[in-house]
This record gives sequence, C-alpha cells and structure tokens, in this order.
Amino acid sequence: MSRVQTIGFGGMIVVVAGACVGLGIWQLDRLAQRRATNVETGRARSAPVVILTAGRPDNLDQRRVAATGQFDRERLFVLWGRPYRGSPGVQLVVPLRLTGSDTAVLVNLGFVPAADAVHFDPAVVDFPAEDSVVGLAQAIPLDPGWGRPMVSRGDTAWRHIELTAGTARVPYPVIPGIIHRTPRDSAGGYPRALEPAPLDDGPHLSYALQWFSFAVIALVGGAAWFRKQRAYG
Repeated sequence: MSRVQTIGFGGMIVVVAGACVGLGIWQLDRLAQRRATNVETGRARSAPVVILTAGRPDNLDQRRVAATGQFDRERLFVLWGRPYRGSPGVQLVVPLRLTGSDTAVLVNLGFVPAADAVHFDPAVVDFPAEDSVVGLAQAIPLDPGWGRPMVSRGDTAWRHIELTAGTARVPYPVIPGIIHRTPRDSAGGYPRALEPAPLDDGPHLSYALQWFSFAVIALVGGAAWFRKQRAYG
C-alpha cells in the first residue's frame, strides 16, 4: 500500500472513530434529557389529583385526574395499530361530557383486540358502568399534519389524536388532554386499561456504550493493522 493510501486509511479510521464517539456523546445527552424529563413527570404524577369540573385547566399533562359526566358513545375514536402483549388491537377513546359543563374531556378506555389492528368486534366492548373516570392525563399535540384519520371498509380509525382534527369531530369544547384510564379504574374485560409508561432511562446508555465500543474497535483495529504493515514494511 502506498504512503498516500496508508494516510487515507488512517484518516478514515480517525473519522469513523470520531463519528462513533460523537454519536455516543449524543446518546448520553439524550439520556440526561430523558432523566430530567422523568423528574418533572414524576413530580406531576405525584401531585394531588385534579378534579375536573366546569373549568378548563391550563396544563393536565402527566397529572392524575378524576372526572364525572356522560360518555358520548356515538363519537368514539378508534386508534389503530395498538398491540398489547404481542396481540394486535386498537385503543378506544371516547369524549366524557363533564357534569355541569358544556365541555368534554377525551378518555382513553384502553385496549380491545382486533385481528387486523383496525376492526374490532363491538360485542366484546363493555363500557364503564358509571360515567366517571380516574386516570393519568396526557396533553393532546397541536400538529394538523399528525392526526389524519384513515377510512377502512367504511370505518374511521386514527393513528394519533391531534387537537385540531380531534376537536373538529365533536360539537362541543374539548379540554386539550386525554385521560388514560388506569387499571385500578377498570374491572377487567375490554377495553382493558393499561399501565402508564414507566419512568426509566430507556436504551440511551446501552446505545452510548455500543458507539464508544465501536470507536475503540476502530482505533485498536487500525493500530494493529499499522503495526502489521510496519512489521512487513
């Protein structure tokens, strides 16, 4: 191998190792951000339960919420592609019109099995006996390009609920948050209420270690190659 080729190969090794180190640092930064978010989320979840009444609270994201009213079963949202423990299915979201108010809040009742992850059997659905809910709230994103519905065999299903598209489907004001019913508020059957997402570190630390390992492999392998070249000079 010529001197120019040797220098080029060495430069490539340095670039690859540097890129791997950069990606590892990026994953560590994402880990720090996630941990900071988890702290804020944990504080919100441990705050006193918000009792929804006629008012429109500014921020319900990750707050524990209790609400009573009347479920509008005629305006059901079906969220397609929501597997649960390896089984395909959907999640059902229904407006709850708050008692003494013209305002509603959306409630995610939970998982219902569906073989094609879109169409479910209404016969297996058992709505709550009481028009009340206890659960964890999540903010509804405002992004008009994110919440377009899909029509399949005459049925409308949603990948996500977006604030503009979602509220346009109901004829009354909607609080910009979805209450995810907790398993403690569910008596079993379907829809099956789901546990909230855990506040963990995710995969970022393992990804960072992998990228740093790739950098070490590149540098050690390159050094070994150069030693071999020099030995056979």
